[in-house]
Amino acid sequence: MGALDGITVVTLEHAIAAPFCTRQLADNGARVVKIERPGVGDFARAYDERVAGRASHFVWTNRSKESPALDLKHAQAPEILARLLGRADVLVQNLAPGAAARLGLSYEALAPKHPGLIVCDISGYGSDGPYRDKKAYDLLIQSESGFLSVTGTPDDMAKAGCSIADIAAGMYAYSNILAALIERGRTGRGRRIDISMLESMVEWMSFPMYYAFEGAAPPPRAGAAHATIYPYGPFPTGDGKTVMLGLQNEREWQVFCAKVLGEPGLATDERFSANSRRVANRAALRAIIVARFAQLDAAQLVALLDEAQIANAQVNGMAEVWAHPQLKARGRWTTVDTPAGEVPALLPPGMTEARMDAIPRSASTASRCSPSSATMPRGSRGSAATASSEDFHERHPPSRALAEFAATLTFESIPGPVVRRAEDLFLDWFASALAGKDARPVETIARFAEAMGPADGPSEILIHRRASSPLLAAMANAAASHFAEQDDVHNGSVFHPAAVVFPPALAVAQALGRSGRDLLVAGIAGYEVGIRVGEFLGRSHYRVFHTTGTAGTLAAAAAVGSLLRLSPQQMLHAFGSAGTQSAGLWEFLRDAADSKQLHTAHAAAAGLAAAYLAQDGLTGAQHILEGVQGMAAGMSTDPEPARLTDRLGTRWALAETSFKFHASCRHTHPAADALQQLMRTHHLAADAVKRVTARVHQGAIDVLGPVTDPQTVHQAKFSMGTVLGLVAVEGRAGLAEFDADYKDPAVVAFRDKVRMELDPDVDRAYPARWIGKVQVQTADGRTLEARVDEPKGDPGNTLSRAELEDKALRLAQYRGGASDDEMRAVIARIWTLADAPRVGRFLAGRA
Repeated sequence: MGALDGITVVTLEHAIAAPFCTRQLADNGARVVKIERPGVGDFARAYDERVAGRASHFVWTNRSKESPALDLKHAQAPEILARLLGRADVLVQNLAPGAAARLGLSYEALAPKHPGLIVCDISGYGSDGPYRDKKAYDLLIQSESGFLSVTGTPDDMAKAGCSIADIAAGMYAYSNILAALIERGRTGRGRRIDISMLESMVEWMSFPMYYAFEGAAPPPRAGAAHATIYPYGPFPTGDGKTVMLGLQNEREWQVFCAKVLGEPGLATDERFSANSRRVANRAALRAIIVARFAQLDAAQLVALLDEAQIANAQVNGMAEVWAHPQLKARGRWTTVDTPAGEVPALLPPGMTEARMDAIPRSASTASRCSPSSATMPRGSRGSAATASSEDFHERHPPSRALAEFAATLTFESIPGPVVRRAEDLFLDWFASALAGKDARPVETIARFAEAMGPADGPSEILIHRRASSPLLAAMANAAASHFAEQDDVHNGSVFHPAAVVFPPALAVAQALGRSGRDLLVAGIAGYEVGIRVGEFLGRSHYRVFHTTGTAGTLAAAAAVGSLLRLSPQQMLHAFGSAGTQSAGLWEFLRDAADSKQLHTAHAAAAGLAAAYLAQDGLTGAQHILEGVQGMAAGMSTDPEPARLTDRLGTRWALAETSFKFHASCRHTHPAADALQQLMRTHHLAADAVKRVTARVHQGAIDVLGPVTDPQTVHQAKFSMGTVLGLVAVEGRAGLAEFDADYKDPAVVAFRDKVRMELDPDVDRAYPARWIGKVQVQTADGRTLEARVDEPKGDPGNTLSRAELEDKALRLAQYRGGASDDEMRAVIARIWTLADAPRVGRFLAGRA
């Protein structure tokens, strides 16, 4: 959900300034209805055909918009616009001067009927003054604003290579609209915003204007060099390339002379001892620098400048920018759909998530706007944009994109830190599975699996030191790893990936003799698919369905499909068969039933079976996620299809996964951390507490609310009062504390002092962030509060490898799953898993 979700923007726009403004509103979740002329549409559509047959300017500035066609001169046009504006929050227009007023769309005409409407007019020169009626394009404003007078070489002026005046106006329109929305929240009234391209550019020209204050000489045109600082600009290197460098102060100048030029005496040379002198003698200094740089190639020079901490840059062309390693490392690239297929797109600066929906179809094929369509509620079916989106997804379903990603993922394409985190998560899962040993529901499922045979096989059942078929080993290990409440969780999807991904992946890797790298790739594929499916299904799904059981079937299918080396089409069939078997309902919690472990066992087995069957030719639904009778249709009221393909290959959702610190349901952890912090800070004893209020998100109330008097250890892990009671009485809520003390009178007494209360701020942040807030009333009348923004184990407060090893040893010891020596050997193997030519058994069999 974006920051502007629920805001509707109607726009009469063309070219760049207004479309750039409204695209940013759409990036933040606003519904943008872009009215285009029938047949031709926004004239920027015809600028070029460089992006799969679409214009580069149009693709850049028009994603995520609805685009109905409307003839503004038609007799019904005023009625249609009136109905659209009756539902709108903002009107943006950059029509020809005076055109909007002639259509009755001025703020003065609209405000009486729509007092909350914000009207933003964008023009070249503003709504009044002698230049009001002049047409204005980007280059003309660059000229009028003085930009061309300071840009270029001494002999020739040069325009900016991008639409800088349009961008300036679009940015000021965007920021003014955001400010007006905040103001309207206080006053309830809209207002008019009058944006001038000239004024926007002149604001950006303030430095050269002040430099030339009161008739002083303006900065000279200096090409790519700086007009008033030297050395600052491009310099050739010995291999014919160019490196850009910049020095800003005298300390840097001294370092540059000593470490880069190898002439420390230059720093005090009278010609160069201050910036003004270096500028005056730039020709002589340039000759010295060029002579030194001629001895180095570009790579050597950049390394030398970096070592000296002198600012520098490559002189990149467009191809180098597309492949820029910094943008790739930060995961800044995603994709956006166009009618001709997906194209890459940069995430908006400052945003890690943004709405990045399709570029609208051409106006010649878009649906015509009619009075009936103009009255549809936000997001309703039947609008031009919705139909266009459905048409696109019919041809390019997100299920297919997700399947192709899982089927084609390679070890070489995965960043090293993601591989390391996959090893961390595998160890955490392995130890959690051992901690399920001797638990009654786990043993019941494991005995069932072993009774189904075979008595021996290639795949390891960890808790029994026996081997069986991949299917049955996956079932048993999945059940075992989801009992102790120590397996990992992805906050945004409220999904426990390890319990459904690693059991089938390990079983199949052992059966097929795959390498450690193959196992890691399979695990990563399973995480990326399962997490995105969980995010797609949303909060409404989680209120009723156990997401680990439902999304888990597809996660398991992705992992096993990777090991089976399914084609993208086979993987899609596997998803179809896995999704149709998705199951898992929260009702079991009310009765302290054992179904939770069955959910993971079933998901692991169903996903594994779906992948093997797809390999053998069994077909599955092609739109299992987004289809009209697919998972979302039956299991969610707030699905978000964009989540399914969110930055595949650049955003690694696996790296967002949290480790569990407390041995309880993850919904209890934020409050437990906050209470633990509060009691330590105030040196508070449990019997000094009169009442505790845990301020939580709605998901915590939905899952934990039914558990008021837990009857089993496992049910106690879903009791907020019990978890906080253990923290208060015992200092921690670990496995041993639950087993020994969940019914201890002191813990029960504390449990009964705890209540949960919905906190709007915490709920708004959820599920992206799980904030912990508690309020404690003490017996002596004090009110104390604590807040934790990142619970222990979250990515920003994660467990180190030493902490993970310690946790793994404790889990292995918990029920005798493995000795210390055995577990240390397992840890050593997992840290070198990427080098293993074959995944064998991890634990020796026992007689």
